[in-house]
Amino acid sequence: MNGVKKGSLFLLVFALLAGLLACGSDIPADDPRIGTWKAIAVIDRSGERDVREVFPRGATLELYKSGRGILGLDGGSENISWSYGDYTLRVHDVAVGTIRKGVLRLQLLDSGTQILFEKVGGYFAPNEPDPTEPPETDVLWWDGHWYGYWSVVGASGEFAQFADKTWDCFAVIDLRVDDTPAWTGVRKGDEATVTLWDTGAPLGVVELSIDRTGGKGKAASKSGSIFYQAIKAGDWTLNPDANDAAKQRLVIEHRVTIPHSGDYMEYRIVLRRWGELWNDVSANQWPPSYAWYTGQISRPMLFALADFTIDEEPVYIPKEFRL
Repeated sequence: MNGVKKGSLFLLVFALLAGLLACGSDIPADDPRIGTWKAIAVIDRSGERDVREVFPRGATLELYKSGRGILGLDGGSENISWSYGDYTLRVHDVAVGTIRKGVLRLQLLDSGTQILFEKVGGYFAPNEPDPTEPPETDVLWWDGHWYGYWSVVGASGEFAQFADKTWDCFAVIDLRVDDTPAWTGVRKGDEATVTLWDTGAPLGVVELSIDRTGGKGKAASKSGSIFYQAIKAGDWTLNPDANDAAKQRLVIEHRVTIPHSGDYMEYRIVLRRWGELWNDVSANQWPPSYAWYTGQISRPMLFALADFTIDEEPVYIPKEFRL
């Protein structure tokens, strides 16, 4: 077995338990955690495996009303003390755990290895948050094709001629999900590449990091460029839940400045997933080609763009997305 070996894990747990038996605290008799829990799996840095691969004779955790209990591993057993608070079950000085969907995920303090238990007879209590995993977020919502507009909301110098103008904006967000469990300590996080263009030219490519916080999560720029100017970490912040919770739009606001002249352009990009209507906002907030869009909404974006012409000229499409 890769990762934590059976023998070393067995010794580690009982070394932590040796000489340990804190005074138990009185637990309510109807506490749903009281009872016998049977191990079903072990997770270490190498992944998840059946508990019998690590402990051929099984593993159990017995929790008593007195705040004491017994941890049994592979036929051996040791006394433990336990308590519960702040949605966390603590086997004192040995492990902490949470219960989600009837599974107790007990993480050893010293190694980070987890032992997963199910309660004999079933666990009947509300699910509780698990601090070892990221909150549930619809991270896949970011991936795909987007349509909207970009506009200049403030400008000076050579950009002044574009002030208060609006153009269509198309985008492809290529999401890269990191499924590494958070408890391993090596999770890099979800990332994405967003490529943006309008009907006449490319706008830029920006790398994003996505934070699984809230219903849709949040995103921030890591690197890239827009309008041929560099985008640095944190220049963009995208928070669809806070910015537009009901309409679920992506809103990007930023300023680009020409270093040698000081001329600046403040721009705003508003995007929705391709296929969504904009009828919940006034017509002056629709993209310029919204009438065309509503006639193409049932088609994939790249197929619709392949047939889109303005003044009998095909619109711009980045080379990598041309059909």
